[in-house]
Parts: sequence; C-alpha cells; structure tokens
Amino acid sequence: MHFNELYSAIEGALAHLGMGTLDGKEVVVQGVGTVGLALIRQLLARRVGRLVAADTNRDALDHAARLLEDQPLELRLAGPDDMSILAERCDVLAPTGKLA
Repeated sequence: MHFNELYSAIEGALAHLGMGTLDGKEVVVQGVGTVGLALIRQLLARRVGRLVAADTNRDALDHAARLLEDQPLELRLAGPDDMSILAERCDVLAPTGKLA
C-alpha cells in the first residue's frame, strides 16, 4: 500500500464512522520504519491532537527523533514482546510495524 493510500484509508474510516477529520484526533503509530515515518509526517501536517509512536528498534526511533525533533510527537522504545502501544488510548491506531 502506498503511503498516501494508507492516509486516505484512515481519513475514509473516520468519515465512515462519523468521526470527522484527523484534526485534533489522538493517533498511535506502531512502528517508525519507512511506512510509519511517512505516515507520521503526513499526520503532523494535518494537525492531529496527540501523536504517539513506538518501535522496538532504537536506531529507527533515533532517526525519527532527529528528523522530527521540533514536532509534537511522543516516541517510545518498546521491548520485543511489548505490545502496550496497541492498547494506548486513541482515536486512530495504525499498526505499521511488525507484530511479534
């Protein structure tokens, strides 16, 4: 799936559920690799209310932190069996990383 298609799918799901737009929504992204990072950049451009992302790869998190250092984003390091990000309170959950 192309990054824009993923973003459009999220917007479409919100519209279908009568939840409006992404403005002000709480969004959780599992994985900050190629797909997750591209999605995070699109979400930040759309004024989401709260954005949390987690990954098991410290290098990927460090890379994301460098690229997005002045952005309102909470990055978390997760252990290999830590699925807690999937239980985080949110309006939108985007599981873009590998699941154990």
